[in-house]
Amino acid sequence: MSLQLLMEKHQSKVFKKYFAFFAYNNKQFEEGENINFKYVSLGSGLYAPKEFAIKIIVKLDNICKNAIEKRKATTSKKDIIWYELANYETQLTGDLTDAMETLEGYGYTEEEIKEEYKKYYDNCVENNYF
Repeated sequence: MSLQLLMEKHQSKVFKKYFAFFAYNNKQFEEGENINFKYVSLGSGLYAPKEFAIKIIVKLDNICKNAIEKRKATTSKKDIIWYELANYETQLTGDLTDAMETLEGYGYTEEEIKEEYKKYYDNCVENNYF
């Protein structure tokens, strides 16, 4: 299971409880805004009332950490690494930067990721995943 799926339900509860929402243009912002609050951007299109911003960031960080631990408990290291390598299409780009940044939260080392990348890439060649 992907990290995002493990986090979505919990994140949605936080967003609802603290009046946070995603907006990518003025119309979406106006539709999501609660006039009782002054909003700040938390990045990636997420807006939250200024008074709840720190609380939301901490809660989202905890959700992410818990989801990582759950994923590690139910999914092999190889499968997690291969999933992220595929997600960032590393077999096409040869660039592991984004996958490594994502996998950093799991505590995997650069050496572990590069070792799995060799096997992953060979698998992509054998199966013509290009």
